[in-house]
This record gives sequence, structure tokens and C-alpha cells, in this order.
Amino acid sequence: MLTEDKPIIDQTATDAQKAATQVSIDKWVNANKMSIPLIKSSIDPIMSDGIPKKENAKNLLVVIKHQFERSVKNRQYSCLCQLISLKYDESKSVRMLIFKIFKLVLQLRELSLSIDDNLMVHLTVFFSPEKL
Repeated sequence: MLTEDKPIIDQTATDAQKAATQVSIDKWVNANKMSIPLIKSSIDPIMSDGIPKKENAKNLLVVIKHQFERSVKNRQYSCLCQLISLKYDESKSVRMLIFKIFKLVLQLRELSLSIDDNLMVHLTVFFSPEKL
């Protein structure tokens, strides 16, 4: 019911078909009425303020899906920027640099953006100091 559009009564249908369609419409309206508050209550209040009000659950789920996809892309971009802009800080050890790189690569993998292990090794060598 949540992913379906509201049924429409066909004016050329028989009375029995119209009655069956009306029952479907009533079920759809009730399910929609109960679903929207349930969906909104399951979302973090900070995020729910940014979600526009929609008249049915199907449209609400589509909006939430698009917002989630944008969020994942933003997190991927942020991790990549951190990875590319890493610099060796002489006050910390090389070991900490390797851990930072490894942590960022793992975060990217969790976000469905895999970085090859060979590239991770090359990044580590590139960002490490010339003299140890």
C-alpha cells in the first residue's frame, strides 16, 4: 500500500467494481494516514525538519530516499577531501598518519566507494616524510 498510488474510481465500471474500488480507496487512505506519522517518528528530529511535508507515504519515501542519497555522496566527498588533503604533521608519528589513512579508507568502503589496497599503500608512502 505504501508504494502504490491512490486508486481511482473508473466511471465506466459497474457498481460492484466501483464498490470494490471504494473499499480499496478507504484502505489506502487509512494506511496512508497511519504511515506518514510512523515514518516521520522513526526519523531523527534534526533530519525530519529538513524533509518537506508530503500528502502521501509514497512521495514521502521518495523524498527521504533522495535526501539519503545526497547525504551519502556528501560523506563520500568529505572523506575523499580529508584523504587527499592529509599532510604529515611532524609532532605526530608516522603510525598515526597510517591509522588516519586506514580509517578514511574504511569509511569510504562503508560508503560503497572502494579504494584499492595498493592505492592505500601509495597514499601512505606519498604522505609520509622523506626521512624517517
